[in-house]
Amino acid sequence: MPYLILCGIGLIIGLTSIGPSASEGLGTLNTLAFWAAHVAPALALLALTQMVLGRIERFSALPSIVQVVVSAILASLLFAPIALGIDEVLGGEGALDDQGDALVLRLGAELAHFFLPLVLIWSLINAPSLLQLERGARRVARPQDAPADPDPQRADAAEFWSRIPGRLGRQLVALSAELHYIRVFTTQGDTLILFPFGRAVDLLQSQNGMQVHRSHWVALDQIDEVVSGDGRVICRMISGVELPVSRSYRAALKAARRSTV
Repeated sequence: MPYLILCGIGLIIGLTSIGPSASEGLGTLNTLAFWAAHVAPALALLALTQMVLGRIERFSALPSIVQVVVSAILASLLFAPIALGIDEVLGGEGALDDQGDALVLRLGAELAHFFLPLVLIWSLINAPSLLQLERGARRVARPQDAPADPDPQRADAAEFWSRIPGRLGRQLVALSAELHYIRVFTTQGDTLILFPFGRAVDLLQSQNGMQVHRSHWVALDQIDEVVSGDGRVICRMISGVELPVSRSYRAALKAARRSTV
């Protein structure tokens, strides 16, 4: 999430500096607000679209770059009416040129303006993760002739573990959702994999662990201590990883730790 926020800030500053025609005639502060109103919902919609699609088994089986591009295409279609509304409320002279046209034509023109840039930007934002995934995939040996497992749950588990490099072992410490990816922490290190977080949590129900936040799962036997302060609760793992504990999970975590002592 911090990475996405930084990307958003960079895009807002860049668009404000370049000053495309849609913000023509606006002052500096109004231009900044105009592009912030576009960038924030666009990035949120892109991330949400890919996370939702990632829960679909057939979609999550597609190559990573295909998932990114398809998500960007769908998000662009969904964002078109939002962008049109923002243009009408905050837009400069260039954004009001086609106000007399039919709504369908205006939506089409709006989509044409940002469709390719949005797909390209989302692909570039995901590029570091895609490159890391590609490097990890090259290190993981996968049997090519293994028969398909008739048990979907067991097949999902096999797919999850196959994406984690063997050098990291199988002793999980924690999982952290990063957009539509998962940062997998083991006692030997960490790696980034493309796998739905909710699906991974479901697969690990038999493990000695639990979800402590909408974006984090921890192995109970790898917790060093749970620290409270300033209204926050932090789960500090033996490996040094620190993860926040949501208010709604605190009582369950306390009970789970008590039962494992």
